[in-house]
Amino acid sequence: MKPVGGSRCRVRRDTWVDSTWGATFFRWFLALDLLGRTWPSKKQAEQELGEQLDFERLIAHVTSQLVDVPVEQIDQTVNRALRLIGTFMRADRSLLFQFSAGYATLNCTHEWHATDVAPAYERLLMDLVVEGLQNKAIANRLGVSVRTVENRRREVFAKMQAASVAELVRLVLAAGEADVEANPSE
Repeated sequence: MKPVGGSRCRVRRDTWVDSTWGATFFRWFLALDLLGRTWPSKKQAEQELGEQLDFERLIAHVTSQLVDVPVEQIDQTVNRALRLIGTFMRADRSLLFQFSAGYATLNCTHEWHATDVAPAYERLLMDLVVEGLQNKAIANRLGVSVRTVENRRREVFAKMQAASVAELVRLVLAAGEADVEANPSE
């Protein structure tokens, strides 16, 4: 409701001040409040908006690629999408997970990782082998077949150049000590 006469002044929506001194004080207070805030520079705001626009373009591109993909190219297309998202976000890996039917387990169905980063399944498998678990126990824990564990275990041993579990444990422990020495604050 707008007041009648000139003795009241509107300073905000539905806020009226009775005197001109009150309105002047409120305007000065509002100006000081605005000056005290940290406002991004125009260049910074333009950069942030540009990054947001680039991300939205990336998501639009990825979703458009996934809409009509033939069944035989789904894995390849998902891996390409994970690579695009991972590199855009400057991440060392990006993963896609799927819940089991009863939501009891979560399985990694696709992974992209940078060239200098080991795949997550390799590290997980190494950790489980170092814990002393047998192939069947690892398969149950990961929700995969024993054959898959055997194949991936063989790949890990070859990549780490380990001939036995004891040698793999030694290599993992040595790598762990190197990580601790490189990051003593952890």
